[in-house]
Amino acid sequence: MFCGYCGSENVEGIRFCVKCGADLQKQTPPERKYGSDTLGTPGTEVAPPQDTLDRSGTGIKSEIGAVSFDPGTLFANRYEILEEGHKGGMGAVYKCRDTKLNETVALKLIHPRLLNSEHAVSRFRQEVAISRKLHHKNIVSVYNLEEWQGLEYFTMEWVEGVTLRDLIIERKKENTPFSLEEAHQIISQLADALQYAHRYTIHRDIKPENVLIQDAGSRMQKDRSMIPDAEKPMQVKLTDFGIAKMLSPSEFTSTSIQMGTPYYMAPEQKVDAASVDKRADIYSLGVVLFELLTLENTIGLEMPSEINESLPKEVDRVVKKAVATRPDARQNEATLLSTEFAEVIKAEQQRVDQEKKRIEEEKRLEEERKKLAVAEKRWLEEEKKRSEEAEQKRLEEQKRREEEARIQAEAEVEEHRKEEEATIEVEKAEKREEVVSVIKKTVIASALVLSVLVGLWILKNFNAPDRSVKVPRSGSQSSSTSDSSKAEESKSVVAVEENPYADLIPKAPTNMVFVKGGCYDMGCGSWTSDCDGDEKPVHEVCVDDFYMDKYEVTQTEFQSVMGSNPSNFKGSNNPVEQVTWNEANEYCGKVSKRLPTEAEWEYAARSGGKNEKYAGTSSNLENYAWYDGNSGSKTHPVGQKKPNGLGIYDMTGNVWEWCSDWHGENYYSQSSRNNPKGPGSGSLRVLRGGSWYSVPGSVRSSARNRTVPGYRYDLNGFRCSRTQ
Repeated sequence: MFCGYCGSENVEGIRFCVKCGADLQKQTPPERKYGSDTLGTPGTEVAPPQDTLDRSGTGIKSEIGAVSFDPGTLFANRYEILEEGHKGGMGAVYKCRDTKLNETVALKLIHPRLLNSEHAVSRFRQEVAISRKLHHKNIVSVYNLEEWQGLEYFTMEWVEGVTLRDLIIERKKENTPFSLEEAHQIISQLADALQYAHRYTIHRDIKPENVLIQDAGSRMQKDRSMIPDAEKPMQVKLTDFGIAKMLSPSEFTSTSIQMGTPYYMAPEQKVDAASVDKRADIYSLGVVLFELLTLENTIGLEMPSEINESLPKEVDRVVKKAVATRPDARQNEATLLSTEFAEVIKAEQQRVDQEKKRIEEEKRLEEERKKLAVAEKRWLEEEKKRSEEAEQKRLEEQKRREEEARIQAEAEVEEHRKEEEATIEVEKAEKREEVVSVIKKTVIASALVLSVLVGLWILKNFNAPDRSVKVPRSGSQSSSTSDSSKAEESKSVVAVEENPYADLIPKAPTNMVFVKGGCYDMGCGSWTSDCDGDEKPVHEVCVDDFYMDKYEVTQTEFQSVMGSNPSNFKGSNNPVEQVTWNEANEYCGKVSKRLPTEAEWEYAARSGGKNEKYAGTSSNLENYAWYDGNSGSKTHPVGQKKPNGLGIYDMTGNVWEWCSDWHGENYYSQSSRNNPKGPGSGSLRVLRGGSWYSVPGSVRSSARNRTVPGYRYDLNGFRCSRTQ
């Protein structure tokens, strides 16, 4: 029979027109048009009385080119229509209840005009049959393929959620493109689905409308941003596998098909959709990725990073490869596209992490600089105060000495006056006997003085202590001494007399390491990295032999000498910290040592000037140092890590170590070659070696630090050296 609306011929017994979907059983003849005498014959131009025919009581609305069903309608005597879902150019999807199984399913009703021949119907059924074999968590499962009243349909899994197109529309309203992580979460699941499906079929119509986001509808109502979270990540499902194979290139661009589809099609698919391979799907996946990152559909005109400036340029390479005009220039697997995209995200995350760490380090250094500035200001103020007090004391001492000198002068004048008066009295003595008596007393006193002096001379030269070493004899030996024994004893006495200071010759210092002197290239050279400006230029330096403490000075050692322990991290064998340069210098002096020069320190740290990045024989920092990566934000007992090549411990990390030098920013360019001792003056003293708080770049053997001498910080300690 012929359809009264489109004029198409239909087989007997079907209810709906295979061309336009009109209800053939309840048509009313439309009015004639253009004077035609024959109504309902092929080629006759006719028009329905209205665009939509409402068949009261059936729940079925027959539209030109489509069929729709009201909620409550029982379709095919089995499926109760609950609501209409997505509707597009290829047909409509309904949420239904399967009355036989009492389950919620999706019913896909194919547009009749797409199945207008037996060949088209056959291709459709073949593709649906293949889709029924696809069982993957990211693919919508297909259940049954059926026909009712001339309408081809199939049932499938109902996915509660929204399409990816819905999400893109929401993001466009907010002008918020998908982040790299969000886009990868979607693309990776689609790639997994395609990687699996490509063993059986090609999708041919990858686009946001065919991508479902499960459970996204309720989330979108609560949070319009649709940002996935770790507790409930997006679950992506791909639908409509193989349906596009039924369409010719011209049908893709017709007004009845979803207008967005050609934009996602690979160039070769526009020529022959049926003969393309899996690389056509990879092209479409690349276009979807482009749209997620930019919210634009200008593929080929601009790169993603040109539209969205927050994207790294490496994304452009991945997208450009996926949407290459030639199929052989694209990724040959869907998961390869996802993997390349993931590598870009990983590299970007590493860059972001490094930048974040750099900013945090700069912030920390800035805070340290501020603390140093405050400490330096306080030290300068205290130094000024000390200078003023010293000047005041000097003036007071000068005044006191002047006063003492004045009093002494007055006393001497008075004494001289008395002596003159006494002389006059003697001269006036009327009796000679008095004069003689005075003279006699004077002579006696002089004789006594002379006798005392002579006695002292005798005691000095003839009563010197016996310096010989007396060797005890056994009971069997005679108490008398033979001539040979006397000779040996005489030699012993002479030897001791010739070297009376033999016991004062220095022995090897306890807990110190002998460092043989030599020449080396001081500074940040090719064997290290992350250099600061004051570590250059590299310059040759020669140092003499010296001793260096094997360990950093401990809290017990400091307490025993200085009588106090200023440390923040208490521990008898932990390095003393929060010591000023002045206190460190004073301690070393009290134990007959000194602070090492900066040149000596680096020479010893590098195991005698070797090209070592850290104070150790290998580049494995964990083995030699306590730093921010393993310290737990505190100091540790000395000597727990491996020593360097000279047997010295903790030259790298634990605490910064004071050196004797003033710091000079450009001193390396003018340093003397032999035993340099730093600038002649300055306001900051040098520290070396890094601490428990330092990043790896700050514990290098050539890294330098500086602060005011009076500054206390729980990062700073010291060790002593000694001239050989």
